[in-house]
Amino acid sequence: MQVEPMIRKIVDQLAIDCGKFFDELADLNEQLQHDEQVEDSKKSVGLSKQLFYRQLNKYGVLLDEDEITLINQVFRLKS
Repeated sequence: MQVEPMIRKIVDQLAIDCGKFFDELADLNEQLQHDEQVEDSKKSVGLSKQLFYRQLNKYGVLLDEDEITLINQVFRLKS
C-alpha cells in the first residue's frame, strides 16, 4: 500500500474544507505543543496523532486500520 493514494483520499474527502482543516489543525496543534511545553520542556515537537485523526473524523474523513498504520509509519506523528 502506498501513502500517496491515502493523501489524495484525505484531500478529496476534505474537498472545500481542506484549507480550513489544515488551518484549524495547525492552530490546535500549536496550542497543544504550548501546553505540553509548559508541563515538560523536554517533550518532542510534532503533530499529535490523536489530534490529527480526531480532526479528520470531524471533517468526515474515515481511514481504515491499514491506512492509519501506513500514515503512522510514513509520517512521524507523536502519541
